[in-house]
Amino acid sequence: MSNGDGGDPDERRDDRTGQRRAQPPQANERARNPQGRGQQQEHGRGGQGQRGRPSTQQGRGQRHGQQQARGQQQARGQQQARGQQQRRGGRTGGRTGGGVDAGDLPWKSGVLNGLLTFVAGFVAVGVLLFLDVALSSSGSPTGGTTSTGGNELLYVIGWIFYNAQFVDVAAAGQSMNLLSLLGGFTTVPTVVSHAIPPVLLLAPGRSVARKAARGRTDEQRAVAGASILAGYLPLALVGSSLLTYEVSTFGTTTSVGPETTTAVLIAGIGYPVIFGGLGGYFAD
Repeated sequence: MSNGDGGDPDERRDDRTGQRRAQPPQANERARNPQGRGQQQEHGRGGQGQRGRPSTQQGRGQRHGQQQARGQQQARGQQQARGQQQRRGGRTGGRTGGGVDAGDLPWKSGVLNGLLTFVAGFVAVGVLLFLDVALSSSGSPTGGTTSTGGNELLYVIGWIFYNAQFVDVAAAGQSMNLLSLLGGFTTVPTVVSHAIPPVLLLAPGRSVARKAARGRTDEQRAVAGASILAGYLPLALVGSSLLTYEVSTFGTTTSVGPETTTAVLIAGIGYPVIFGGLGGYFAD
């Protein structure tokens, strides 16, 4: 006969009958190890949480990737829109009043056309002078009968070329204009000589503006056409020095040549800016 407390743990005594009754094995196990039961429950809940986290993280990652993709597409679209606006602005030249930056000017083309125009003007005046001598009864470009050497003739052509741009020749502290002095002795009218530089400057100004500022405003094309001064101005300055002639009379040396200041301001800057700019203004 066994004690009430020392019996089989799988059995329980019935209070009413006083007999022991068998317990299910799982219930006995839970009764003997309550901590293990709690750990199993926590482990089960943890496992469910762990199984649920990957799907949540994947969803977040997908949403984040979609947001990044949309952001990149929007950024590319904005960049393309800005690029198109800039290109349209470049073609129209900012018709609302935008200017032209110094870096946008066609300096290379301006230098080349300016140099060629200055040389062409010098040659044109020389041809006109020879034509005038051939048509006149005098044997020299000064209206006399004496012959003129080759070097002296180049000086005279150069002086007349500068005089055609209203740059006087300085001699012994005085200024003179050969076109004005020879106006009554020449066959070709003086106005033709004055017309040579403007006419020659209009064409290259128009050409430069058509290539560099097509579709822009009139003011922007004028600025582009005036860029030919980059080539015209250096030759105007150098020419005023090279065309200075030294004349010795009774032991006194006198310099005869274009006035440097007016050669730079009027011939070197004024003419290409005004007439090159006009050519560019009417280029379109």
